[in-house]
Amino acid sequence: MTKKKEIKKSKSKKDTTSRTDLLKMSQDFSKNITDIMYEVGSFKRDILSSIKSRIPIVAVETIEEKRFKCYMDHFSRVKRMKLHLWDMITGLKDCNYKKIDIDNDSTRACASEHERILAYIYNKYENVPRSQAERYREEGYRGDLYILFDFQHMMREPRIIRRLKMASEINSHETTILVDPNITCGIWPNMVSMIPVFKAPKPGLEEYKHVIQDMARGVENRLPDIQKEVDKHEKNILKSIEGKTVEEAQFYLAKNIVNNFSFLEKK
Repeated sequence: MTKKKEIKKSKSKKDTTSRTDLLKMSQDFSKNITDIMYEVGSFKRDILSSIKSRIPIVAVETIEEKRFKCYMDHFSRVKRMKLHLWDMITGLKDCNYKKIDIDNDSTRACASEHERILAYIYNKYENVPRSQAERYREEGYRGDLYILFDFQHMMREPRIIRRLKMASEINSHETTILVDPNITCGIWPNMVSMIPVFKAPKPGLEEYKHVIQDMARGVENRLPDIQKEVDKHEKNILKSIEGKTVEEAQFYLAKNIVNNFSFLEKK
């Protein structure tokens, strides 16, 4: 082997190792995040068991879309699944926000964007070829996750009901999660037994601590003593945001930083 080839081979091996290390670091980071989030109740266990048991469609009730998307983004990295997000304005995108073309003969006949996405998912997975399953394994992926928003007011539409019934018969490494604050109010009664509904809990102690530490790191250049305040008054800070959503807690703490240069309100 020539010296040039030896250098090229060595460099290629180094690059491969580097990519592997980066992937491992990313998965470890995401694992830490998923361990912290939604630690209250059985919500995480319910989602994981649904995906493992290949339940095609489940529903999640939450007022915190951003938080749930964050959780599922990290979850998909840990579990090596492809994450796709859909809403009625931006359409279908994968987790790195690359637009996915769903225009085909089956979806063109649909009466709404909601029906189009359900038709796309059904047609893609009705008969998954062996070659696709093998390609997923070779790439290290275990399946697909679809997170669909904006379905609450469509759950009693006859064409949507039929599409949901068809999608619920999919037998593949794919799970579709319908997300809405009050999706159970919109589900047609006969569909309740077919679509499990899980309620996402508010943050627990560890997640609140993560919010506080994350915000402290963000302002420590302007407020160098902020970490000392957190160490000294953490219990009082936690008490002040107890029961709030993540966004409510972030807004409350940010308001105090602006007004009081502290996480705590001045009496």
